[in-house]
Amino acid sequence: MSHKPNLFIAGIAKCGTTSVANYLRQRPEVFISYPKELNYFTEHVHEGYRSARTEPEYLGFFGDCDDGVRYRGEASVRYCLSSVSMERIRQFNDEARIILLVRDPVAATISLHRMLYFGGDEDVADLERAWHLQEDRRDGRHLPGRGWCPELLQYFDVIRPAGNVRRALDHFPSEQVKVMVFDDIVEKPLEAYGDLLDFLGLPELEGSDFPVSNRAKRNRSQRLANLINRPPPAVRYTVNLLRRRLGIEQLGLGWLRRRLNRLNQEKGVKTKLEVRPGFLAEMAEIFRDEVSELGQILGRDLSHWSKPPDAQPSGAPHAAESQTRA
Repeated sequence: MSHKPNLFIAGIAKCGTTSVANYLRQRPEVFISYPKELNYFTEHVHEGYRSARTEPEYLGFFGDCDDGVRYRGEASVRYCLSSVSMERIRQFNDEARIILLVRDPVAATISLHRMLYFGGDEDVADLERAWHLQEDRRDGRHLPGRGWCPELLQYFDVIRPAGNVRRALDHFPSEQVKVMVFDDIVEKPLEAYGDLLDFLGLPELEGSDFPVSNRAKRNRSQRLANLINRPPPAVRYTVNLLRRRLGIEQLGLGWLRRRLNRLNQEKGVKTKLEVRPGFLAEMAEIFRDEVSELGQILGRDLSHWSKPPDAQPSGAPHAAESQTRA
């Protein structure tokens, strides 16, 4: 039996991709790769986060599928960022099913900025300042010294929900694309996952739960996190030198990095992020056309995403606190 993947979960970070992948892992008919983010079909990823470089390597992550598995899949958030991923996936398997996750773009921007700052790809703690650096950064200015994927700092391009959905629909027929809204996963998971099973043609399974994944977390030491995730040039040079001398592509140190990150993290904490209310309203207006277009695509009223936050005293910061699910 062929182990060619035929299920791809995509969505910007903190939209629910991990929760959906973990839910589908409970199904005997579904195999989700480990790690879930293989990043094989995107050009926007540092090589340290690309699990496979050749098709045989990629297919190797699905070699343990049982014969009864109907869907073999992965979940790579960077497929939404890429302008070529959907085309490459279609060329690889034009019968594939695509699951896209979307979220209120203002909330998604806040979560993305937090994730990038937490992981070391962003060095500006203030979201408003980081947002206004987008044009400079597009021209190569004011980039983090150790950031591995500067494309992720183009917040509007990464977050735009309608653009990401249109990109998938340009390459796959609508019956092969399922768009899930983050609000539904949080507020009515039974209905949201029921719709997902209908899309995949799978029966409901008693005893399944709705896992909450990637809750908000913070580093005990941000300096240590930067060292783990963005090692200095001397360390990277030494690792590359060892690889060349040993004649291997990777040293298999990814597990060590993940382990050190887990030891350095406090999970399930409320992360306070100060954002000026006027800037939240500004972002809501910037994303208004995207929200309107997405509503038309889905046949759904999403206009509440474009409303500015409740008025607060002028100059007062907005404390965005979240138990983020991804």
